[in-house]
Amino acid sequence: MLVFPWPHDCPRKADGSAPPYECKKGNQTNDPLIKYKLDVEVYDGDETAKFVLWDNTLDELVGLTASTLLQKMK
Repeated sequence: MLVFPWPHDCPRKADGSAPPYECKKGNQTNDPLIKYKLDVEVYDGDETAKFVLWDNTLDELVGLTASTLLQKMK
């Protein structure tokens, strides 16, 4: 599971370990949105299916927002 910063005004994830975070287009933010991304691969004995789950689904499954989980991990 990845938990990463996301600028409010940009559709790309931001990089960096401390503010200001910057996306590949150069947009910076000190107060990013924190999002989940989970890649899941399921095998049923015959076939494999891959799923990508984002924060709206994972908030419910994990029971924590990405921001809350990130604070607990620190």
